[in-house]
Parts: sequence; structure tokens; C-alpha cells
Amino acid sequence: MTYDVARRIPTMRKYHPDRDRPGRNFSTCDSCGCHWGNGSEPETECEECRDVVRLRTIALRLLSAPLTDLYGPRFSVCSRTLAERLLSLSAGPNAWPAIPDDAGLTDHQKTEITKSLSKPVGLLLGTPGTGKTFSAAAIIRAAIEQVGTDMIAVCAPTGKAAVRITAALVANKITSLTATTIHSLLKFSQAGWGYGAHNPIPQKYIFVDESSMADVQLACRLVESCAVGAHILWIRWTAH
Repeated sequence: MTYDVARRIPTMRKYHPDRDRPGRNFSTCDSCGCHWGNGSEPETECEECRDVVRLRTIALRLLSAPLTDLYGPRFSVCSRTLAERLLSLSAGPNAWPAIPDDAGLTDHQKTEITKSLSKPVGLLLGTPGTGKTFSAAAIIRAAIEQVGTDMIAVCAPTGKAAVRITAALVANKITSLTATTIHSLLKFSQAGWGYGAHNPIPQKYIFVDESSMADVQLACRLVESCAVGAHILWIRWTAH
């Protein structure tokens, strides 16, 4: 898989008539050989390639949006920046920690975790009671064993959500981490933002609980503040 620096999006190998099926504009994945056309699903069951197609589709829609819309130009600029930055982080090497077999997860939870951690930017979805917090705690516990607590950040859009996830971590025997709001993580004050694109946060693994409550501008500020090689896991309800 290659990376188009100019457009800041992951790209596949270009169509070649001697290699790809004639008559259609197919792209081919360098790693597994999946074929697909523009905007279509891969023809083989490669979950990694399916994730790339979905991410490209969402990001390209944001990148092609007009600079002015219902919410004004600032919203559009943030949407494009958010899409570009998510794609950039997702194109990096995947270094999520391996989850031990004795973590107490169900087969369904293991499957969902595997899907969520297939890229440096992941999405952990689930309805209430399906074990999102328990699954996230298993990932956080594995990350602590790998890099320590100083390289891990757990945050939420609101203070109430941060208190709830902190209590959930304690219930799952993780007492060395305290969740904060996204504003606190980025050191927001009356003077402005302490962290940003030119002064990224030091943490390698960022877990965002109740991420559906974050608006585009706050999410944009968060991903802009992530260093190269950072990993983000967005945790939210399926219906949000």
C-alpha cells in the first residue's frame, strides 16, 4: 500500500491492463492483491482493504465539500483538516498492543477488538451492555504493560463522561490512569491551547470515550495535536 503525500490519502497501485481485468478501472492492493473499482468494495474478503475503502470514501467526501455550507467556512475547514489528519494517522504503522487470551473477553468482543485495532485510528462501537468499556479496559491494560501510563491518555468530551470512564477503569482494576476532558488533555486555558499541530501531546495511545459528543472542531483540535505515530481509539454507541 502506498501513500499519496500531495493529496494526503492512502492510495492503491494504479490500474494496469496486463495485470488487472480489462474494461474497468480497477485498483490493486500491493499487500493482498484485492481488486476494486472507484468507490466499490474489494472483490475479496480482506477486512484491511475494506477499511481503507470506507475511510477513503468518507474522507474524500469531506475533502470535496465546498468551503461554505450551512455551518460556515470554519466548519468546512475543520472537516477537511480532520479528514486529512485521520487519513495521515491511519496510514502509519500499526503498533496496537496484543490482547492476551486470558483477558476474559467473549468471542464477539475479541472479534470487535480485532476490527477496531486493525489501523492506528480505530472505532469501538456497541450498544449499552455489550462490553465496550470492558473491552476498552482490556486494550488499555495491554497498552500499560507495553509502554507505561505516561504514554497513554484517556479522555472524553465532558467532565461527567470523564468521571464515569475513570470509575469504570477503577472497576476494571486500572487505578493508575485518570480520564480527563479533551480540553484538559490539550491544556486549554484563557491563553489558548497548550498543545497543537506544532506542539503535539506526548502520549502514543489516546482513548476517547463518548466520542460522539465531540463536535467537529474539538475532534479536529485533538487529532491535530497528536504526534506522528499516535494511535487513537474512538469509543461510542453504535446509534450515535
